[in-house]
Amino acid sequence: MSGELTLKLGAGMPSNLFAFASRTRTEKVLAVSLAPDDQRTLETMFHQLPWRLTKAATLAQGLRQAMSGTVPVVLCERDLPGGTWRRLFVETRDLAHPPRLIVVSRLADERLWAEVLNLGGHDVLATPFAADEVRRVLSYAVDSWRWQVKNEAKCG
Repeated sequence: MSGELTLKLGAGMPSNLFAFASRTRTEKVLAVSLAPDDQRTLETMFHQLPWRLTKAATLAQGLRQAMSGTVPVVLCERDLPGGTWRRLFVETRDLAHPPRLIVVSRLADERLWAEVLNLGGHDVLATPFAADEVRRVLSYAVDSWRWQVKNEAKCG
């Protein structure tokens, strides 16, 4: 043998191992009160994304879900039944591992983007959704959340 290592996929192994592994991840993305068309678009996109999409129709439902378990990312409309994205952010920011909040809006302008970032939100996604942008923003948000959880575990 010349020092080379050859990896052969067994008959039962998927040919695209990365795609298989990414579908087994359990991180949740919580979508709160998205417009029906946006919700359907996201559901279609999530067939190709490595996270689970969960839904909440109102601010109160979104808060219950965000506070009842580990939710790395929350997508929410700017205006929600029962409040706004600001209240969702304020209510979840003191959790042990607060979710990254991404505000969704058809009117995603510089003013909204600046407000979200200045108050500590993660990002703004404009609708209608662009698949590459959704993947990029969610990937960064989940990675940022994981990094924080990992570093907090190291510190203590």
